[in-house]
Amino acid sequence: MLLQYYVVRVVCCCVIMLLQYYVVRVLCCCVTMLLQCYVIRIVCCYVTMLLQCYVIRVVYCYVTMLL
Repeated sequence: MLLQYYVVRVVCCCVIMLLQYYVVRVLCCCVTMLLQCYVIRIVCCYVTMLLQCYVIRVVYCYVTMLL
């Protein structure tokens, strides 16, 4: 009986540890994905702003040349 009890406790402990490990990995994965997503959005925003700026400058230059 004692041995069974001990085995059950060890198995439960192992299962809980594995679950915790899995949950931590999933959380880490989610966080890194969110961070990547956020960084990508910032980079995209920055690039579009730079492009807009460039286009505006080109258009402005073209208009002033025409005038």
